[in-house]
Amino acid sequence: MTGGRRRARWLSAGIALVLIAALGVVTWAWQDLRASRPALEGEQRLAGLAQPVSVMRDEFGVVTLQARTRSDQARALGFVHAQERYFQMDLLRRSGAGELAALFGAAALPVDRARRRHQMRRRLEVTLEQWDPTTRTILEAYTEGVNAGLAALAAAPFEYRLLRLQPEPWQSVDSLLVVAAMYFVLQDSDAKRKQGRTLMQQALAPEVVDWLLPAGSSWDAPVTGERFEDPSPPPAQILDLRSLEPSPGDDGTQADPYVPPPMPGSNNWALAGTLTATGHAMIANDMHLGLQVPALWFRSSLLLTDEAGAVHQRADGVTLPGLPFLVVGSNGKVAWGFTNSYGDWSDLVLLERDPEDDRRYRTPDGWESLRTVQESIVVRGAADETLEIDVSRWGPVVGELPDGTPMTVRWIAHEPAAFAPAYVALEAAADVSDALEIAGRAGIPAQNFVAGDAAGNIGWTLTGPLPTRRGEHDARDAVPSSRAPSWTGWVEEGERPRLLNPEGGRLWTANSRVVAGEWLEMIGDGGYDLGARTTQIRDRLMALERATSDDLLAIQLDDEARFLARWHAHLVALLDEEALDGHPGRAALRKQLAAWEGRASAEAVAYGLVRGWRNLMIGAMAAAVTREVRELDPSFRYRDPLAEAWAWPLLQAQPMHLLHPAQAGWRDWQLALVDRLVAEQGGNPVAGALSAPTWGEYNSGEVRHPLSQAVPWLGRWLDMPTRPLPGDADMPRVQAPGFGASQRMVISPGAEAQSLFHLPGGQSGHPLSPFYGAGHDAWARGEPTPLLPGATVYSLQLIPAGSPSGSGAAQNR
Repeated sequence: MTGGRRRARWLSAGIALVLIAALGVVTWAWQDLRASRPALEGEQRLAGLAQPVSVMRDEFGVVTLQARTRSDQARALGFVHAQERYFQMDLLRRSGAGELAALFGAAALPVDRARRRHQMRRRLEVTLEQWDPTTRTILEAYTEGVNAGLAALAAAPFEYRLLRLQPEPWQSVDSLLVVAAMYFVLQDSDAKRKQGRTLMQQALAPEVVDWLLPAGSSWDAPVTGERFEDPSPPPAQILDLRSLEPSPGDDGTQADPYVPPPMPGSNNWALAGTLTATGHAMIANDMHLGLQVPALWFRSSLLLTDEAGAVHQRADGVTLPGLPFLVVGSNGKVAWGFTNSYGDWSDLVLLERDPEDDRRYRTPDGWESLRTVQESIVVRGAADETLEIDVSRWGPVVGELPDGTPMTVRWIAHEPAAFAPAYVALEAAADVSDALEIAGRAGIPAQNFVAGDAAGNIGWTLTGPLPTRRGEHDARDAVPSSRAPSWTGWVEEGERPRLLNPEGGRLWTANSRVVAGEWLEMIGDGGYDLGARTTQIRDRLMALERATSDDLLAIQLDDEARFLARWHAHLVALLDEEALDGHPGRAALRKQLAAWEGRASAEAVAYGLVRGWRNLMIGAMAAAVTREVRELDPSFRYRDPLAEAWAWPLLQAQPMHLLHPAQAGWRDWQLALVDRLVAEQGGNPVAGALSAPTWGEYNSGEVRHPLSQAVPWLGRWLDMPTRPLPGDADMPRVQAPGFGASQRMVISPGAEAQSLFHLPGGQSGHPLSPFYGAGHDAWARGEPTPLLPGATVYSLQLIPAGSPSGSGAAQNR
């Protein structure tokens, strides 16, 4: 045998061994992945149970838990949550604590640093000690169930295998950290809005600041009180842009487009029984948050039975893995849902330093010194980081103004009352009045809580504690430390804002202002959303008299572009024959605008063009009037959600003193931004051809697994299919890439069989589960799917640890 042939045989053998080894690795990985699937059938012993608990799943993986006691139910729910969703639970608790870098390394340090300075784990360990024994027993049972469910998996959840880590056990305080994570998502923990307002006040006249940051607009649709009028432009003696020299290279057309701030929120509304086909009240709710797979929420039916097996309490809706109670849904007597309240939940205090000692600051009671605390951040793949946090009597220092003034924040989530354990009682609420009282005591981020009952009553209130502040100041402003207000306690139950059976039988909220007068003063203004979406919802509700679930789902899916109609008309009028002469690109745009769809449908083209020009125009106007703020802080960008309130009237009035100094006239300025829009489109504008994308191409739904965002190639197996979706921000169907309705529900308590529910991702966090993506298609297409679970497909029996085995060991699928 020649040397060449011998080498070839050795090479072939080597390749075969490599392939065998690779096949072995793949086989091991596949078997390991299969081993981490949750148990769906058979029996499973669960220590601590007093009685057996049945765990039934339908074709969508909706879980029905049937137990004798609330403690057993919580233990079983913890078991199921851990088996289906432990990695997502882990992310939530770490997000609330500022401990993500332990999983993801240095990339997560900016988030951890910002959140760790609030010291939520330390605070909540103390808060938990103050909980009543009954609720603590439920939470402890849930915690033990979580750890038992994790231990019962034959292999750790697959995400930990990919990260080459082992999951850490659940602690009771971790459930409070899940609530803390939602506080961080839903509230302004560092008072960023007030920081921006303070910066603007240092550079602009008070009248200009109030004009750019209005309290409301003509789009307002409060449930009580009148809408606010749009603010008028300031006169030339207050602000005159024509007196300024243009900045080098700034012709007024290069500013970033206006981008409103991301506003986690929701829609909810209620109709009294006199306006529904069922005769019961009807509640609709879609909570707008980041989209993910598995879905944020976990569909659950929680049943309690008596000794004979008869159901005496039932709650259907969604739970949040990490928590042992139903978040929104119905108990057969009352249904409830909520939207985020953008009230004023934090104070920004400007520390007046002692000239002789910059560690000392003035308070209403004299001088005090900052204290420094240390937090150790575990960083995967690197040394631990020690974070030093300066803390005042109000809370942590969160930054400095350009002149070096330290800013400190007092946030409602720092208070034990913000985590009061009353929410679980909603599962047994008897009627709307009962539900409103419980909601007021519940320690969750402040929400517009809307409820309806089987008798046809409806009501609204705010969840969580409302601080009573003492001190004279505009609550929208930061305040010097020598005059900082004190929180003297909480608004009493009898004084809390509350509406029961309003005239007309309709309630609606959508993150804009809900009330006026004394109630608004009590709640404050933390940056309400523009009321365009709210107005559209209100008007749709006013047209209903015998509403069905399908009628309310149609409102949730409403993508009519009512808000942009006037911008479309303005742009069409601007593009007259004179404007088009010699400008084929403008002519092509004008032709496209003639096909105005009037909707943010996936196929729409003109909608995106009008939206794009509006944002360019507002961005240019905002940049012109805030130029002096950027000179103070170059990173400043104007992003107030109520920009429409001043921008539209300004564009109609077109006063010369507010025209960009490099522009000859308002018409020229607008057309220059039209030319920029045209240039940014595809095709050949010079030849009069635009290839602007459809709205759905821009607004493609991205429902992704957290790991695929860090390791994109995993998306092929873990993410939901990317598809064009209708909807936008200022209409009922809120939709953006990676953001939108995290659930949709329409419930008539007492008629749950006629009620609807959607989730954007499946129940299970395991990609081999039959429930991993179940329900996503119906959510994307807006097809009705039932609230109540269907026929049982899988049945698992959880039995006390000392019970004899019956039907056999638990099996995964």
